[in-house]
Amino acid sequence: MARLLIDDGARRVYEILDDEFTVGRGDDSGVRLRDDQIEAVHLRLSRRGLAFRVAAATPTAKFTINGEPGQKHTLCHGDRIEIGSSSLLFENDEPAERPPAGDTKRRLPAARRETEPAAAKSFAELAEEVSGGLGVPLQPARKRARSKPAGLPPVLRVSAIVLASAIGVVVIAFIVKDSHFGESDAALLNLAQHQAEQGQLDRAIGTLDKALERATDESIRGNIETLSDTLRKRLERSSDATALANAATVLRGIEEFERVYLKKDPSQRGPARELVRKSRRWLADYAKLCGKYEDRAELVATVEGEIAKYQEVALLSEPDTAADALFAANYLVHLKHRRYREAIARLDAFLANAGDTDTSEVEELQAKLREEGQDWVEMILRRLRRMIQLGSLTDARSDLEFIEAEGLPEWSSKIAEVRQELEREQARQR
Repeated sequence: MARLLIDDGARRVYEILDDEFTVGRGDDSGVRLRDDQIEAVHLRLSRRGLAFRVAAATPTAKFTINGEPGQKHTLCHGDRIEIGSSSLLFENDEPAERPPAGDTKRRLPAARRETEPAAAKSFAELAEEVSGGLGVPLQPARKRARSKPAGLPPVLRVSAIVLASAIGVVVIAFIVKDSHFGESDAALLNLAQHQAEQGQLDRAIGTLDKALERATDESIRGNIETLSDTLRKRLERSSDATALANAATVLRGIEEFERVYLKKDPSQRGPARELVRKSRRWLADYAKLCGKYEDRAELVATVEGEIAKYQEVALLSEPDTAADALFAANYLVHLKHRRYREAIARLDAFLANAGDTDTSEVEELQAKLREEGQDWVEMILRRLRRMIQLGSLTDARSDLEFIEAEGLPEWSSKIAEVRQELEREQARQR
């Protein structure tokens, strides 16, 4: 099992379960760091077979590996990644061979390069598991020595070249029509296994589809279908990796909310209502996705447990009281990414259904948030203009999109001005 030991002011461990995930300070990052010096999505980590790679998510994202600057790197057990003021220590229970110092690409010893590919062991294991030990090695094409016509007149030489070219065109056309002509079903299965080991899942599935069209032996067909089903599931998992990482990140946010607001007093109605609402949104967004994978089904059970724990206190069947609305609004504007639009909407909803209830405290908070929000957005827009001037367009675009989505309607004209400045600078840099 591979993991990251994270230190961004708070030490924690992130077990690597996905083939691909991201690291950054934004809400959409699979591993979210509390570090304002890094980008919203700063790093991309991926697994290909037994190898783990890290790469910068954007051209402006910088990081170091063991003190050396990097853009792409194959990770080894004990490698330390540093971004901003944070560090991530990579650990792997089955560490791969470390490349030479300063070399960011995996290198094999000369003896292994000359005798067999690096993935030979795992490839053989996969062949044993899927095809019942059936292995037909791919035979390398033998180069045929070409003899140069001697003593031919120039006209005949040209004719020979034209004829050879015509034959070549016919052969290529035949190969394009059936790229696996002449290969046995077992050889195609072997080829697909090799492609899968190299991370070429689409190509491997295509090879298996071609093999399935022509296979007549029932045992071979069964092996092909089994491998094809396995690879399709892997491909689907790979495409779901970002959403699965987001599901884990949002769940950690729910657990952190519970720790801060409900651990000491679980009977507080306002925080309990917010936690149950958050949990229900999580189920709506991620329950179906996580239910497809056995190792993520426990996330669904955890969220359902949170709802069961607090639903009697939350009493969502009843409308918000003034205290409920006040808690929700104050919480939303004290997040790292302040949600003024949602906070004001919650206060507006309470006021619209308040009836004879005293609303003075809610109206007072509403006015206060509009005033504070105006000062806050002007400060943020000044910072965004400065980022645009410095060329940090990726971060500027990410933060601007959030303000556009969560800002109040009365801010739209000022936000639009900054959007135009960003687009002009992007056009200028193309």
